[in-house]
Amino acid sequence: MRPIALAALVAALFLIVAASEAQPPAKNPDPKAKTDPKADPKAKTDPKAKEPEQKFNLKLKVDDIVFGNPVMGPKMGLQDVKSHAVLYDMWGINCPPCLAAMPHTSELYAELEGFGLIIIGAHSQGGEAEKVRAVAIQHHANFPIQVNAHVKGSEDNKFLPHCILFDHTGACIFRGQPTDVEALVRKAVGAALVAAAGRDKWSSQMDGIIKDLKAGKPPAGILARVAAYRTAKGDLGEDATALLKAMTAAGTKKLEEATSKKDSEPLEAFLLIEKVPTIYKGAPLATEANELLNKLKGDKAVKAELAARPALEKVKQIDQQLGLGADDPRKPEWQKAHKEPLKQLKDKVSAMKKSWPDAHSTQEAVAIADRYGVELK
Repeated sequence: MRPIALAALVAALFLIVAASEAQPPAKNPDPKAKTDPKADPKAKTDPKAKEPEQKFNLKLKVDDIVFGNPVMGPKMGLQDVKSHAVLYDMWGINCPPCLAAMPHTSELYAELEGFGLIIIGAHSQGGEAEKVRAVAIQHHANFPIQVNAHVKGSEDNKFLPHCILFDHTGACIFRGQPTDVEALVRKAVGAALVAAAGRDKWSSQMDGIIKDLKAGKPPAGILARVAAYRTAKGDLGEDATALLKAMTAAGTKKLEEATSKKDSEPLEAFLLIEKVPTIYKGAPLATEANELLNKLKGDKAVKAELAARPALEKVKQIDQQLGLGADDPRKPEWQKAHKEPLKQLKDKVSAMKKSWPDAHSTQEAVAIADRYGVELK
């Protein structure tokens, strides 16, 4: 082969590979669309894939978010995101780098949601809402997922994945890859907590704590230090009390709601605050939540939920084994090819329905079985 022809071939291959690393978002995402292009299950997922260098419009405001239809999580509005650090994460079910990044985004949300972080997973490719939800669950998403969401002024973005970070003032402070945003998210959460305390100036003893929060150090590791100062006299005690209130605001809200439901809906109350003692370890809130949890564990519905969880874990293992891949799991040929694990799934979920029909874990297991078209007893 001539040198020129070889060089041309190499260049062409390079362009093909580069184009495959980023996925264009749909111009008009429609959750009711009947077309659902299938992702290649063997496609390489590269979370380090980079979109071409581009200067984005950073004059966006959190008010520019046009909220879409939720497929996971609650319906949201501007009142829910004001004064919070907000990560708007654009992704697609047919974008391998998006799916590769999703588990880490979920880990970040699990750590910081209790300290005010809001993440909105905005699906930006075509496909039915149920498929979007199924793929998100399959990739361990634990944050709100929406379809038809949009940020006005962000049309200059042409590739997925892409995220936009807003600070507590509502200003856009980052646009780019979700793999590049973690440090800024942590700093934004810390700054939001400091601002929420509402103090004009801080006692000198609090300087290290404020510096650490603004530097993005994990709030959970700082909480006990703040709590230790709350009984101090004068400005120090007032500063610590104000910051502690800001840092535990989300958990306090959950505890108040759980307390109101403890008699009428004990299982819902339990699920609301189950993780509160771990998230807010070292704060009085953790002790209060533990006291209520211990009382709720005596309830029949809560006992059933705790008993059902090991069975749910086995169902999830089968779910991971099956996966959704590129095929429709309801097609006869797919069902035939996966006959044995589907039978195992059916048997385990049917047993859960018989033993713990009202448990939250059973409902989750039934939803998994339904995604594969399993008919239960």
